[in-house]
Amino acid sequence: MAKAVKICAIVVAIIAAIVGIYICVTKFINKKQAKTEDEDNYVSCSCGETDDFKTETVA
Repeated sequence: MAKAVKICAIVVAIIAAIVGIYICVTKFINKKQAKTEDEDNYVSCSCGETDDFKTETVA
């Protein structure tokens, strides 16, 4: 009886460790994907698209 309880406890501990690792890995992957999506969605500057600006040259 005591051996069965120990075996069950060991199995539960192993399953808990696997679930914990899985959760950590998925959170890390989601953060990494969110970071790369933010880098792709940048705001571009439209300063050079208008004809109303004056350029200055340094002589």
